[in-house]
Amino acid sequence: MNPRNKVLSFFIAGAVPTLISQPAWAQGIAVTNVQLQRTDSGIELILQTPTGKQPETFRTSYGETLIIDLINTQLSGEGFQEDNPAPGIASVEVVQRYANTVRVKLVGTEEVPTAQVNTTPQGIALNVSTEMTAAQEPAPAPTPETTLTPQQPEAGQQEPIELVVTATRTEERQEDVARSVTVIDREEIEQQATLTENLGDILGKLVPGFGPPQLSNLTNAQTLRGRQPQILVDGVPLRTNSANNIQLRFIAPSSIERIEVVRGPTAIFGGEGQGGVINIITREPTEEPFEATTEIGLGAALGGLEGDSFRNQQQQTISFNQGDFDFTFIFSRNDTNSFFDAEGDRIARGNATLDKTETLNLNSKLGVDLSEEQRLQLTFNYTRDQRTLDSVTEISSGKAIGVEREFEFEGDLEPNISNTIANLSYTHEDLLGSEVQAQLFYRDSSNLSTPFDARPNPFNGLSVLNNGGGSEVWGGRVQADASLGNNFDLLLGVDYEQQDVDEGFFGELSPSAFDRGVIRKVGERTNTPPYELNKLGLFTQLQWEASNWLRLSGGIRHERFDLAVDDFDAIFSGAVEGGEVNLGDTVFIIGAVVAPSQNVNIFAKFSQGFSAPSFADIFQGAPEGLSVDEGLEEVQPVVVDEYEIGVRGNWESLQATVSAFYNFSELGSTIDFGEVGEGNRLIRSPKRVYGLEATVDWQPADKWQLGGTLSWNEGGIDPNNDDDFEPLDSFEIQPLKMTAYLENQTTPGWNNRLQLLFVGGRDRAFEEGVDNTEIESYAVLDYISSVDIGPGTLEIGIQNLLDNQYFPVFRQLVGANNPSLRSAAP
Repeated sequence: MNPRNKVLSFFIAGAVPTLISQPAWAQGIAVTNVQLQRTDSGIELILQTPTGKQPETFRTSYGETLIIDLINTQLSGEGFQEDNPAPGIASVEVVQRYANTVRVKLVGTEEVPTAQVNTTPQGIALNVSTEMTAAQEPAPAPTPETTLTPQQPEAGQQEPIELVVTATRTEERQEDVARSVTVIDREEIEQQATLTENLGDILGKLVPGFGPPQLSNLTNAQTLRGRQPQILVDGVPLRTNSANNIQLRFIAPSSIERIEVVRGPTAIFGGEGQGGVINIITREPTEEPFEATTEIGLGAALGGLEGDSFRNQQQQTISFNQGDFDFTFIFSRNDTNSFFDAEGDRIARGNATLDKTETLNLNSKLGVDLSEEQRLQLTFNYTRDQRTLDSVTEISSGKAIGVEREFEFEGDLEPNISNTIANLSYTHEDLLGSEVQAQLFYRDSSNLSTPFDARPNPFNGLSVLNNGGGSEVWGGRVQADASLGNNFDLLLGVDYEQQDVDEGFFGELSPSAFDRGVIRKVGERTNTPPYELNKLGLFTQLQWEASNWLRLSGGIRHERFDLAVDDFDAIFSGAVEGGEVNLGDTVFIIGAVVAPSQNVNIFAKFSQGFSAPSFADIFQGAPEGLSVDEGLEEVQPVVVDEYEIGVRGNWESLQATVSAFYNFSELGSTIDFGEVGEGNRLIRSPKRVYGLEATVDWQPADKWQLGGTLSWNEGGIDPNNDDDFEPLDSFEIQPLKMTAYLENQTTPGWNNRLQLLFVGGRDRAFEEGVDNTEIESYAVLDYISSVDIGPGTLEIGIQNLLDNQYFPVFRQLVGANNPSLRSAAP
């Protein structure tokens, strides 16, 4: 690559400008004026609107400050501000916080004010009071309308919003949860999607304890606290017993409202949650009768702007809300072309790469309010990754690069990942004094890999091959949440899930046709047999708010697994007799949150997560002559015990968390992949993981904010049960990860952000012969900017701003075993 291209790539490589057109006919509730009147108890703040409609609100408080965000509202003029409007109230501010959010900021002199939001003929009324104002003499007659003070919209500052956390199956304030929880809202998702639409990479940058981004459609080297998490979409499980770690490709960021991550083992949603739960919540209809938004994006991966480096994105969102009915429809298309590394070389294409992929996502949600207390909602989501092949891999200067070559597919052999979800939910907010929720769901997924040239080391006799599989899942959940009085809350429920795992296969492709640029299938071999796994879980949990500074919680869950498989031939051995296996276990959780002050709380918990071992891996490496009925009758679930303690602090301009954890399983479920052609071996040995996580966010001034995260964990396995733990490999234990960001609201309509990712080295597993390579450290700097232009917003993202040549952890690991997989990052 010539020097000119390298300089150009420094400035614009990876730029993804996106023009977002705001709905011209649904600009939110207009606030035309602000009035302040003194009352006997404090003040009444009236936001005049032409509709008289009350918007949705979000509240948070810190120190002596109360924040109320009015969603889908817009100030027609400038902001409003008044100091010392009444005893006990230091100041009142009304500003345009976001494009469709008006923020009311109330500051008390000695305590947090209280406020009640009502709708009046004049508009939105906030009745504000404090204990101090209530103790004063009756106030004089209401004063005339206060003069509006010119005020620029509050910029950049991100005070914490008191969000509810549904990943624990009940609505709770985040500070009341006795464990580490990360909540990623829509704004953060949209901001990171400017750089990448790959959900695994977005989570890798934002979630402590989750492995760093690996720029892959797999999450093979992205664990949560050293173990695999359960992944849900609106409560529908995505991970099956035969999971191949593609679940984060099952939904596009455009369809997501927020993501709630419970870090650490949990059984609240059943099995598969050894590392925690990632609960993806899809977008809801807006409050407007009709609203539409269009987004168009364009990106390029090389400074030279070569033709096959361009990529494009389109998205259309429609929302309808009329009476008791509401509907939302989201369609997005993301067409990704070739990627080039910092040295200008085409990145080698492989099964786990993201290039040459067309991603289609359709998400729709139809809801009806049956009464004031009852709601029925149907959600449908379809996602498909369709890939093409136009290059082969060569090794150059210690890395894999792509060399252009056109390929033609014969038959239905194009690589793809597809997933379909149908989800029906019912809620009754007061059925015999309890809130009852019921859910029925169905999911179907399939995948077919990119063709792989295994020459000169054929895989079990296959020189050129692909592989595929899928699963079909259906199930339901019912739960009831009741208040028992005396600050006790009881949750009861039952879950059922049936997993029908399809046959996993290797496709035998013609080597001679491959050399001529033709993908032709000439045979097929069974990799893993089809099998059925049924799961039934019963659970209960109790919460007790013992005092205003102590909250206790606990729960118990019992789950049964029933496996059924027919006779099959194991790929690496021979005939295996099928049969049935029944197993189950009971797990517990107990936690406490102590608030020694208004700004600090301390939490501690013991929790257990569990799952059935991967039967697909057991079957693949099964010895000839095995009888499932007899040979697997002693198989037990993987039960993970975790102890965690942490501290959360929330001050006026500073928020911080720190937590430490230790988890242990007597029977692990580590896979020994062995030599090529030997099959996998399931290791059921003691396994432990321990680590430290921290976050900090600071708003030093109105227009500035900065912060970061830290994640460190380590772990080992005891294969001989002699208390001599060997290090876990770096597929399970990722190196130290640190992130940092600096954000500035440069003008009211222009925001800029720099963010840094640092991934440390790890040599412990390599030195003890577990990893085949020492993990090298690297750092990546990204830039994100958004500019309001008329009715829309122009968003610009630049990945790898300093044009650093580096290899993600996943690529270092797989490249050590196979040099054709060692490719650099864009």
